[in-house]
Amino acid sequence: MEKSFFRWISVSARAACWILALVTVLQVGCQKGVRMGRDSMNFSVDTVRFDTVMHSQMSSMRRVALRNDGVESRYVERIWLKGSRADAFSLTVDGLPHNEFRGGTIAAGDSLIMVLMMYTTEYELDKFERLDVEVVVEGDAGKNVLPIRGWNAGWSKLDSVIDSEEVVPAGGIRYVSEVSKVRVGGKLVLEAGATLIFGNGALLQIEGSFETRGDVGSRVSLLPQRMEPYYMRKPGQWQGIVVDKGSRGLYLSHTDVRGAVNGVVVQGAPVSGDSVCIKDSRILYSSQDGLRLVGVREAKVVGTILGQNYRHGVALHGSKIELVHCTICTESMSPQVQMGEGLWLDDGEGSASAEVVNSIIWGERKEEVGQAGGGGPRGRLRAVGSVLKVSQEHLSGVQMEGCTSEDPVLELRAQGQYLPGKRSSARHLGVKMDGYAFDLFGVERGRDTPDAGAVACR
Repeated sequence: MEKSFFRWISVSARAACWILALVTVLQVGCQKGVRMGRDSMNFSVDTVRFDTVMHSQMSSMRRVALRNDGVESRYVERIWLKGSRADAFSLTVDGLPHNEFRGGTIAAGDSLIMVLMMYTTEYELDKFERLDVEVVVEGDAGKNVLPIRGWNAGWSKLDSVIDSEEVVPAGGIRYVSEVSKVRVGGKLVLEAGATLIFGNGALLQIEGSFETRGDVGSRVSLLPQRMEPYYMRKPGQWQGIVVDKGSRGLYLSHTDVRGAVNGVVVQGAPVSGDSVCIKDSRILYSSQDGLRLVGVREAKVVGTILGQNYRHGVALHGSKIELVHCTICTESMSPQVQMGEGLWLDDGEGSASAEVVNSIIWGERKEEVGQAGGGGPRGRLRAVGSVLKVSQEHLSGVQMEGCTSEDPVLELRAQGQYLPGKRSSARHLGVKMDGYAFDLFGVERGRDTPDAGAVACR
């Protein structure tokens, strides 16, 4: 009995040792950074991305490490750039300025440092060109490939001072590096498909007049310089459009304004009074207000989306506005947080009022319409056939006809469209991005036939 017991102990101990050894091998194999064979060589990033680079300019540097995460040394036979536009990039490997590296050993746990830059010389005017190139590493661990993404832009700079009429032709691209000012008597016109690209902190200042002539399928764009999708959704990269008091007005048609601090600011009543009109447009990803009106007697916004503007979608300071078939919606998206209501009314030095027709004002807040100041008996908000979050207890002078606070179930938000879902009770309200809108009864109205109550911009 005693021998059987010790024999059982001995067999169990040997089995336990084998199990322990197997577990140890599995643990080593699963440790992060410890790989065998082909997977032992790894880049420090998945993709090298460059900002948009204008012709004849050099980008900032991108530093990439090629790591040997294995347990033995690896021989690198060749490092080279592959692609039809490889000549637009420069590659430095371990301080050697050569676009092709030959021969070198990387010890286990060590790295090879590569520095990449983008330099564009050949370009076609008024054209964006995406450059797709690869860094290829060949050696005894096999082949490793690192994608490179960059944008080459062939464009001219917009004049810093415009004192007559300047027209950016259809499909034209112009770059604003700092401030471009349209002086009194001057006029800036962007034809269908034209694009203005703004450098960091750049500003378009209007003392004269500004007009865009976009159309369905050929929109006008005012965008930040960086073309990567992440940056196209990043707020506060340029200062926005500022229309000064005494200007000849603002007219935007089928226009996208993205990534500004304030998308559009109108300061004071234009000379021609009824000359602030925005139709079939999108103002997206502003770090503060999408549209801010200060002392404007009358403004019309038709068929327009104001989305992801993190302080207010529309902010009225002593101003009056008519919103028809518009959608205002903001949700907190890390690291940005919604700070204020979608529609904000502040009397300031005058009376702020809004007429909202067939529109959607939605967001995360309990109330998406707010006010500052006392309000008066003249009425501050008149809403007809719209979806909005508003409390008549907290907002003075409210008139609501056929309105609801039911969730409109907005879809395609990441694409900047904010369309009510097919089962939404609000599917005939807000904006329809093909340039057409619906009235209260679901009847389609062409963009040239405004609904009752919606005054044509011209």
